[in-house]
Amino acid sequence: MSSIQRIRTQKKKVSLSLLVHPQWLAGEKSKDKKSQPYGGSVTDNAETSARWLDARAKTMRLIEFRGNLPKEITCPDTGLRINTANGTIPKQSSYTCGACGTVQDVLTTVKASGKSGPVAPYAIQAYSPKRDRAGFAYGGRYFLPAEDPRTIIAAQQEWENRKDADLAAYWPRSELPFGFMTHQNNGGIPNHGFTHWWKLFGTRQLLTNSLLLKAIIEVGGSRHSITAREVVLASFLNYVRNQSMLSFWHRAKDHFAPALSNDNFHPKDTSIEVGAFVTTGYGPWRSAVSGLSDALDWIANPWELVAREGDGPGTKSDKVYPQDMVVQTTTNLHCGSATDLKHLQTGAVDLVITDPPFGGLLHYSELSDFLYVWLRLALKERYPDIFNSEYTPKTLEAVSNRARNPDNPDAHYKRLLAASWTEAHRILKPGGMLTFSFHHSEDAPWVSVLESLFEAGFYLEATWPIRSDETKGEGSKPGTFGSQKIEFDIVHVCRKRTQEPTSVSWAKMRRQVLQDVRSLKHLLEHHQKAGLPEADLQVIRRGKALEYYSRHYGKVLVDDGRSMTVLEALVGINQLLEEEAGGVKDPPPVTAEPFTRQFLRLFDGGVSLPRDQMRKFLRGTGIAPSDLGADPLDRRHFS
Repeated sequence: MSSIQRIRTQKKKVSLSLLVHPQWLAGEKSKDKKSQPYGGSVTDNAETSARWLDARAKTMRLIEFRGNLPKEITCPDTGLRINTANGTIPKQSSYTCGACGTVQDVLTTVKASGKSGPVAPYAIQAYSPKRDRAGFAYGGRYFLPAEDPRTIIAAQQEWENRKDADLAAYWPRSELPFGFMTHQNNGGIPNHGFTHWWKLFGTRQLLTNSLLLKAIIEVGGSRHSITAREVVLASFLNYVRNQSMLSFWHRAKDHFAPALSNDNFHPKDTSIEVGAFVTTGYGPWRSAVSGLSDALDWIANPWELVAREGDGPGTKSDKVYPQDMVVQTTTNLHCGSATDLKHLQTGAVDLVITDPPFGGLLHYSELSDFLYVWLRLALKERYPDIFNSEYTPKTLEAVSNRARNPDNPDAHYKRLLAASWTEAHRILKPGGMLTFSFHHSEDAPWVSVLESLFEAGFYLEATWPIRSDETKGEGSKPGTFGSQKIEFDIVHVCRKRTQEPTSVSWAKMRRQVLQDVRSLKHLLEHHQKAGLPEADLQVIRRGKALEYYSRHYGKVLVDDGRSMTVLEALVGINQLLEEEAGGVKDPPPVTAEPFTRQFLRLFDGGVSLPRDQMRKFLRGTGIAPSDLGADPLDRRHFS
């Protein structure tokens, strides 16, 4: 009797491609063979959408290819030879008609239809616990063709029967209010057919979301307190992000991502509908409510993350339980504008912590409407003063919004920032502190924030860099994912100015700033070795330099006795840092004020400069061409 020994083989990566069959990509005409119209949009009725889904399912095939994908393959089912290099997206925002080959603009086509584009499923991601336990590739996950639309059709019919009956009060009917994020960004969301908030959801998603909201409000009657229902509503808002047409498949990370992951309403080309109550994965109701138990556990036994020493494998931090229990006292929450804190007494507060908006980078109130219109349905009767309005309040939002303030959005932003800082100054004790975080890759928002801060009577006590909590990516451009250039936030620690600043010349301040920046050399070299980009190192240096300037704000004098503005200070600091880093071989005299120095740097060895080249030189300096007085720029325009 012989024995067989199982040999453990080493796992190796296998390239796998999943292709959609060209017959499905060819699409459908607007009507079937009996001249009956197809639906497919969220505004279409159940009958026409069922016709559409049935037609799309008949041609749905997925072709799985393992190994390096060749330029041409043959479908084993149909015998069709498929050119894998030619898809249906020849360029951004365009598609090639699979039937006639015409290249068309997606937005133009959708806008002409007068409704949102029709959608149909093409793939289902399934999960096998048995295959996962057996160690199969891809964690037991696999894909199936979406060739049976019966469950979707049934859900659409149920939604049509109930949306104006027992579910009438549990889905939002508001239009998208006019704003930058809704009407001026991404080609204008209504141009994609999304004129109302409910149109950003599929019919089955609307059915699921409204059923859940109704249950949260009604189930159990008096057995459940209002407080308990409100806590569950927090999880519901997370679930709404997961269950919408703005939820998408993150290609780079190969998993689901919720709506607003990239802080815009850009329509997605890889929309995902998660299973409502499946027991695994990120996105279903189970994952949305998991944070509740985590929060309760933390309250019972709080923990903090402590950085782990060394560069060993595994996580970089450990949970530490300090036994510092949560104090069971009443906390007062007030919903209002930071420009009006009249409910707080003058000089009564020890610490103010805030995170001001970044100029025009994010428009929080407009993004919040996506969730607010759902939350309002549950809370408008209990909290009429807060939720009576159809949308979130926007008039006093401190952002630079070109849609709401087209004449001078930056002035509006600065005015509200100043009012907010002034109120913070009023309520703080003489020895109190104001702390806020801020980052931006351009100087204009920095100028607005700092100028309004200093005018309100604060100075910078210290600046501390902390890693940003945003996912790194391409930025906030339409269709991109992640944050922009600055990976580190700067936490600003400010105190009230209790005495008038003393006068100092720019030349003297420049020497002090240079000394302070050089004192950071060894610290920054350590951060650089750890992978911190040079752009972020410059932000840290600049924050340190601004500490010194803030102590003499209004009294930093240039040669003609004039006080240096915040913009001039930023320009001068940028120049100093660039020259210190060796970026300028033969810098102009240090006694010259910053704009003159920049002028001399631009025209060193010449009398004129092409407009495009001049803009490249000025990029990142804090100076615009108009600041130097002429366009196109020429030395003869200056005296």
